[in-house]
Amino acid sequence: MRIAFVTELFHPHVGGQEVRYLQLGRELARKGNAVHACTIRLAPDHAARENVQGIEVHRVTDGFRYKPASWLRRNPIDIMRFTRSVLEWIQSTGNYDAVIINLWPVLPATMVPRLATVRGVVDWCEIRRSLFWRSLYRLVASRAALHTAVSDSIAEHLRQRYAVPADRVCTVLSGVHCRDYRTEDSEKQDRTILFLGRLSPHKNPLIVLRSFVQAALHRRTYKLHFVGDGPLLPELKRLSNGIENVFVHGPVDEPEKVRLLKQSTLLVLPSKREGFPRVIAEAAAAGTPTLTTLYPQNGSVSVVRQYGLGWVCAPKPGEIGVLMERHAKMDNEWIRASSVCVETARSTFDWNVVTRQLTEFLEANQ
Repeated sequence: MRIAFVTELFHPHVGGQEVRYLQLGRELARKGNAVHACTIRLAPDHAARENVQGIEVHRVTDGFRYKPASWLRRNPIDIMRFTRSVLEWIQSTGNYDAVIINLWPVLPATMVPRLATVRGVVDWCEIRRSLFWRSLYRLVASRAALHTAVSDSIAEHLRQRYAVPADRVCTVLSGVHCRDYRTEDSEKQDRTILFLGRLSPHKNPLIVLRSFVQAALHRRTYKLHFVGDGPLLPELKRLSNGIENVFVHGPVDEPEKVRLLKQSTLLVLPSKREGFPRVIAEAAAAGTPTLTTLYPQNGSVSVVRQYGLGWVCAPKPGEIGVLMERHAKMDNEWIRASSVCVETARSTFDWNVVTRQLTEFLEANQ
């Protein structure tokens, strides 16, 4: 099959969706598909066209200020230029069996299925609940021929709220290569808690530190590791300075990230807004359960509950601290949860399973 991804951000930019498209595209290419990615050129040293791990990457417009240092999350002029360039690129590069369009930044997902003579597939990575976003989602849902969703809960939301036919939507999880996370018993370190993700307000890392200290876990042989980059990194370092058994690593490379996932006994993910965080799948493959929090837009809750990958609590330091103390210990309850994580990762999250489901969905809707 000839498959194209349309996404605002792509390698070498690092984020959950960027890693998802890179690994999904690489796996599809490895299975013999012709895979292209249409994206924004974010820096002058990024090539306009190159092959990245079997994916033909086309950076069709320059967006050196696409993520401005202001209250704007994205530069609206660049969004419009990118949308126009995507339509021109599709017209010039020939037929694709499917063009999979990242929901963000919404305008391409709205316009491309309407104007381009290709089979458009909108890829939904999260759902926001405000009236403004519901109105935009209704427009997107009415225009696309097909939809993919990063979790079953998002797919069900599309079916229920926007009347998308069941055979027109497919769940495409953020997969993992389970072999990379296979963990020996000797690698686990008892009572080791991990926060892994962008250190930004909506990821909520500071509540993890408050919960850990309030429960006095730093004085009771528990360890807490923070991994990631973002605007809260300086504040997190300042607040944790002098607190024993708290380690703020900042950004780390892939081998170190995998090592920390393998050694941890509990991942804490208190995000206010998520779709399907890849880190939950990565942690599951390493036999590490997840503790997440009950925010209305936190898709981690449905993932953890659906697959039995850990525990859910209110976003309160007292409750988080109690559950961190209980579930980071390698007792019988933890062993059962860890086993479920490993089996679920193997049977559901592995890229071999995910890519097979996607290609079968596309072939069924040709």
